[in-house]
Amino acid sequence: NEYLLKEIGENPKNGYAHLYLAGIKLYDEALGDAWNHINLAIKNIPKKDKESYSTAWFISSKIHYAIGDTVTAFDNLAKAIAITPDETDLYELRGDWYYYQGQYEQSNKDYKKLMELDPSSVMGYMGLGRNANDQKDFETAIKYYSHVIKLASDYSSGYSFRAESYIGL
Repeated sequence: NEYLLKEIGENPKNGYAHLYLAGIKLYDEALGDAWNHINLAIKNIPKKDKESYSTAWFISSKIHYAIGDTVTAFDNLAKAIAITPDETDLYELRGDWYYYQGQYEQSNKDYKKLMELDPSSVMGYMGLGRNANDQKDFETAIKYYSHVIKLASDYSSGYSFRAESYIGL
């Protein structure tokens, strides 16, 4: 943190330093500072550095979500996806956000895209199972959770979530 602030003092247009500080401030829940740094990161990171530029939009989306501005959060996450459409973390996050809003169809689309990009993704199957479970489609949920257990037998949530679905059934 100290070295990043020193770097910004010497090079105020260093978008990468602002990007790292935005992430730190978001983690510390200093959302105003995070917002300021992420805006400077977006402004100063070269667009040709797709990974970093996408990460900036990703962090911006998380900041907006944290302050309750879900419309901008979703818009910024869509920008990150447009820049790096093969980045699985982006679909996982958006799938979660749609889930929390009860938009299961949209959530399922993102989890399926996540699984298309990474067929061994435990989180994609967990998300689909959670969506099915919430919609009282317990048999489908059990199918997804059983697949999670096959993929990662040491991932205990697969067992506990499946147990909840069996109870629901």
